[in-house]
Amino acid sequence: MNRQFGPGWTPGSFLASLPPDKCAELLASGVRRQFGAGRPLLREGELSTHVEVLIRGFVKVTNVLDGVEVLMAIRMPGDILGEMAALTGRPRMATVTTCGRVTSCVLSKGEFRRFLRENPAAALNMAAALGSGCAGPTSAGRTLPRTRPRCASPGCWSRSPRPVAGRPTTD
Repeated sequence: MNRQFGPGWTPGSFLASLPPDKCAELLASGVRRQFGAGRPLLREGELSTHVEVLIRGFVKVTNVLDGVEVLMAIRMPGDILGEMAALTGRPRMATVTTCGRVTSCVLSKGEFRRFLRENPAAALNMAAALGSGCAGPTSAGRTLPRTRPRCASPGCWSRSPRPVAGRPTTD
């Protein structure tokens, strides 16, 4: 099956790093879901272990620090969400919320791990993506897009180059 699943993956995303046949294989092993704006896909601290593969739309990744929601990252089409919980079994490290309409593909922990075991190059790409994810409030170390996607949820998008804590800052 060599079918294109989306209009194109964000450069540098996990799916963009896969050959088309492997991308199709991964997405065929999951279930498609659609969400409206402002819907949490994953919640910080929850014990679920599934993975969401972002097919269309944008999501924000946030943490709550000292009672304030802090923007940690924006994820774009082709990005993997929730991979740390699937790989470690630990609670979710962040909340992921949709910014406008989103289509994702949900994979069980077992399916995701099976795919990585059977595809060593994809496992190496995942390791690289995990390392890039530590770079800050961009999508896997990439800069935010120059144009803002349509966003139906007030405050769901920030172009700030640093985490947004909802407090005035001095530049």
